[in-house]
Amino acid sequence: MDLSRLEINRRTALLTSAAIAANVINPMRAFAQEAPRKGGVFNVHYGAEQRQLNPSIQASTGVYIIGGKIQENLVDLDANGQPVGVLAESWEATPDGKTVTFKLRKGITWHDGKPFTSEDVAFTAMNMWKKILNYGSTLQLFLTSVDTPDPQTAIFRYERPMPLNLLLRALPDLGYVSAKHLYESGDIRQNPTNLAPVGTGPFKFVKYERGQYIIADRNPDYWRPNAPYLDRIVWKVITDRAAAAAQMEAGELHYSPFSGLTISDMARLSKDKRFIVQTKGNEGNARTNTIEFNFRRKNWRTSGSAAPSRTRSTCRSSSTISWAISPSSAPARSRRPRPTSIPGRTRRNTPMTRPRRSRCSTRPASKPPAATASR
Repeated sequence: MDLSRLEINRRTALLTSAAIAANVINPMRAFAQEAPRKGGVFNVHYGAEQRQLNPSIQASTGVYIIGGKIQENLVDLDANGQPVGVLAESWEATPDGKTVTFKLRKGITWHDGKPFTSEDVAFTAMNMWKKILNYGSTLQLFLTSVDTPDPQTAIFRYERPMPLNLLLRALPDLGYVSAKHLYESGDIRQNPTNLAPVGTGPFKFVKYERGQYIIADRNPDYWRPNAPYLDRIVWKVITDRAAAAAQMEAGELHYSPFSGLTISDMARLSKDKRFIVQTKGNEGNARTNTIEFNFRRKNWRTSGSAAPSRTRSTCRSSSTISWAISPSSAPARSRRPRPTSIPGRTRRNTPMTRPRRSRCSTRPASKPPAATASR
């Protein structure tokens, strides 16, 4: 990480989510040098506390921002969206897509000194990703077993073909590994390690004071040469965005990730030469596309030999496109189809009849509308 520029990429900023977001960085602090050197404390704005910090069992930006600096995944994405190995050095799939083999790095240890092996991967995949992790349980629905012929080999076996490109682009979010020896006994969800994470990553958990801060120190035994540069990261819990902006201006915070500040404050700080406001760090993010059949409609025309025609109601947010499919052959008195989901809103029994309250349009079924997202 080049601290002289502070252009924090996806791995170091850990801004994993399905949205483009703005980040505010204060580069004019004492840790900014002409050439990178080790040392310094990095104060980060943390706007929303989570119930736990283990990304193996909860896929959430609030978890990734902290847990992702302590734990690591098998595979990550680079700034161009291409898979790069982290705990896995290489991977290959059989032609039928039912077997995916990961070769793991040697010489990696957990923060408590225990060796990292394929047993950790197998345990995490079968007991966390498949059973607990939101989205992971869908991704690994047809995972039947993970074989571990040796400590550096994990063989994933699927009941149905698993597209390798899909798996590799999902694992950056849904592929964090936890230590088997810390979770194999008791209820995984209630394990105290979830709030005091132990990983293989560049920083080791130190302390968590609810409502105040979380501290992680540099891992001196980290497997990447000369990394990390920082001695410590302090995530300061500040739920008041105006207060966070004030601390940025006072130099008490160095970084506010993922739209942690209000739009007006980001616009104001972008005009101040002391700060950088940018969308960098989100290059590897996915886009969320949701397709559902609108089975809430009860007036499907099922008689006759011809299938009903369809219309798509397309609703866009800044990052999500949802398609609700319903028949245009419904009785004339029927209300227009409502969207299956509108991100950020909950409206029950509300028809899409008011253009001012919905950014939806109904069009004849042809090809799906192009997925667009604006920065």
